[in-house]
Amino acid sequence: MLVSDVRLLNCEFKTNYEYAETENLELSAQIDFGSKFEEDKKIITGKIKAIVLAAQNLPYNFEIEVGGKFELEEGEETRLKQLCTTNIPAILFPYLRETIADITRRSGNQALHLSTMNFQALSEASEENIK
Repeated sequence: MLVSDVRLLNCEFKTNYEYAETENLELSAQIDFGSKFEEDKKIITGKIKAIVLAAQNLPYNFEIEVGGKFELEEGEETRLKQLCTTNIPAILFPYLRETIADITRRSGNQALHLSTMNFQALSEASEENIK
């Protein structure tokens, strides 16, 4: 699989000027991902998004989305499910993670550093829930 394009697709960020700083602030983001396969072109378009919804006492809220295009090599169609649920999100996640860390740090508030994610384990857990 060849990575042909990775880019920031959407960035909506708002600082909460009324935020009252707390010492034990625990921030996390909701992570969603998906992909679409264009069979005639043998290209997968993948997206990964992080969302922190507006709340009264958070320093910011955002929705940030990163996407990429991936060209399949001969025979990789047999691994399409794995590529879409594991490999592509794992490739895009560091781009999303870096963007979030940078923009939250630049806001003048506590930076949000997303924890690493095991997309293989998430995919396996998802399959277990379907059975």
